Amino acid sequence: MDDESGWHEILVEGWGPLVRAAVCDRVEETLATSRGVLGRTVLDPDHAERAWVERVHAEVLAAIEVETGAQLDELGSQSAWATYDDVWGELARRWDDGRGLEPVADDRVATVVGLLAGLPPDAVAHAGAARRPDGVVELVHAGGRHRLDVEGLFRWLATDERSDTTARERARAVVAAARGR
Repeated sequence: MDDESGWHEILVEGWGPLVRAAVCDRVEETLATSRGVLGRTVLDPDHAERAWVERVHAEVLAAIEVETGAQLDELGSQSAWATYDDVWGELARRWDDGRGLEPVADDRVATVVGLLAGLPPDAVAHAGAARRPDGVVELVHAGGRHRLDVEGLFRWLATDERSDTTARERARAVVAAARGR
């Protein structure tokens, strides 16, 4: 049932491809250093870690509020909540081909994941991977291939000031393994 606040009319009547794109852009920008969590979650939310789904959920709600002013949690409007579903659908479409992450050949996945597992959590996130609560590192699987955010890992190398030489060498080894070098 729609609420009587008028927000559902503002949100639904003003909703379109440009607003949806702005919301999706904002979500992706906010999760730029957690692309693995975002990609894995929007591509397969039923099998994503609960914390990842909750994180993406919160970012979608926040982005809708910033872009439209609507607080979906306070609206009882099913039509307003349809915009939320629309954002999830668009994010999944955007990530369907890996969203610019480099493909990793199947025979290199175990090596890449093993090397990533030895990196600090921040580096793993920058690499577009996600660490489950049990410690297992998972790459995004999109477009029929496992994927790695090489640019993100290079960004981590350029900006991290706390990691030792071993971690930095391991990060470079991840890239080399992913690229078959």
